[in-house]
Amino acid sequence: LEQELDNLRAILHTATAETEEEVSLALRLESALHAFWFGRGHLREGRNFLQQHLALARNIAVPIRLQALIRLGVMIWAHSSHHVHGLQSISDEAFVLAQEQGDAWHRTLAMILRGVALMLERHDYEAAHMYLDQSLPQARTLEDSWALSVALRALGNLALYQKDSHQAVTFLEEDLAICRARGDTVMISGAISLLARAELSRGHAIRAQALLEE
Repeated sequence: LEQELDNLRAILHTATAETEEEVSLALRLESALHAFWFGRGHLREGRNFLQQHLALARNIAVPIRLQALIRLGVMIWAHSSHHVHGLQSISDEAFVLAQEQGDAWHRTLAMILRGVALMLERHDYEAAHMYLDQSLPQARTLEDSWALSVALRALGNLALYQKDSHQAVTFLEEDLAICRARGDTVMISGAISLLARAELSRGHAIRAQALLEE
């Protein structure tokens, strides 16, 4: 994919509002490339493409729009914990579409993103906790390790914001174990970083250092 990146960019740049078919194709491609955007350091570019084409999409099939909204929301969260403007509106639209479609996977991810938006965009930790607490058992029933990892990471983040490092470690240890079992090095690195932060806040500097060195 890295070798074909210029070709991928050319395809995505040609999609305009004049042809809904091209915009639809662009959104499908951008959503499918989410792991590439994450893993190869192109997060800002992938995010910009998704935002651009979602703004152009008017009559796009709902499943395509829903998938793109979820991928964009996760990328906004991953890109920066301090600049998540617009995440709440994205998660709200995704939740409504997922409810209409009866899509449990996307509804659960939309709930997680809504909790993250309340945590990071509005700093309403009580409301964030309510949504994230509801999303965790739903993520477990999905039997999808990536969705469960995202739910645990959001709860770990929230616990850190609430100065509950013990609870943060509990969530993030499980998150890390899931990522290790899946062999997902990108998600592993994020879990390790957060877990190290939680351990450091508990005064466990030696373990935090070992995690960060890994």
